[in-house]
Amino acid sequence: MGKMRVTPYKNNSKMAKADKWYMRPHYDRKIDAEELIEHIVMDSRIERSLVDVVVRAIVKQISEELCNGHPIQIPYLGVMKLGVTSEGADSPEEYNASKHITDLHISLTPDKEIKKALKKISFEKYVKDLAI
Repeated sequence: MGKMRVTPYKNNSKMAKADKWYMRPHYDRKIDAEELIEHIVMDSRIERSLVDVVVRAIVKQISEELCNGHPIQIPYLGVMKLGVTSEGADSPEEYNASKHITDLHISLTPDKEIKKALKKISFEKYVKDLAI
């Protein structure tokens, strides 16, 4: 079972309820490609150079397919696809993608095994230099 550290924060937006505190994930560090590859090597006992080549090929293919608008079913992980945020137009004829699309993002719908694992995460409050 995993453990995620969360940090309290006060939402000061105009839409937030006054004097309410919320939690957000606290990330100690980011796992880089080298560390991820080392973990894969240890778990699989496959030669490091081969894992590196395969990881690079997978990332290249994911990037290409996402940029072509294709959702990707990644075994044991889930479905990855692009999503957009856009402003409205008065009619479909007036809609212009380059003008109205304001953001592009990647979303992941996790596989059922990952969903099960996520339900088992425990949370630990992490407070550093925060006056509550």
